[in-house]
Amino acid sequence: ADYIVYLKNAGSLPPKPKTQIKWRPFVVADSKEGLTLRVKRLGTTGSGFWLIDFELRSGKETRIQPEWFWVTQGKGYRPIHSLYLSGVSTGLGFPVNGTITLRQIDLLVGTPLRLEVTAKKKLIVNLPEVTGWLK
Repeated sequence: ADYIVYLKNAGSLPPKPKTQIKWRPFVVADSKEGLTLRVKRLGTTGSGFWLIDFELRSGKETRIQPEWFWVTQGKGYRPIHSLYLSGVSTGLGFPVNGTITLRQIDLLVGTPLRLEVTAKKKLIVNLPEVTGWLK
């Protein structure tokens, strides 16, 4: 069945909510055996989501596996809400950029985080507690 829907007044639709990400520069890196993890900035949506913007570089072609990425806080692992990667492999001259999204409800208040990449050698980047990301 085919249907046609006519709107009387398209201007009466509710406005789209404005979600603006607030970013803070935060550069820290770890490197082992030619693979480098570099966090570039930290952000928040203001609606309960926190973001980690990072880059992976390698001196030789390396295939990136999503299961390498872990976020820890205290003695436990925290769920990653979403992981974006700009590519599946990195090599000389072509880094992989990525963003990890975390939900506020999944995090412990007042405890710093660690981003871990478990490639051949584990790369670890220490991050401040999320409320410190806005400073």
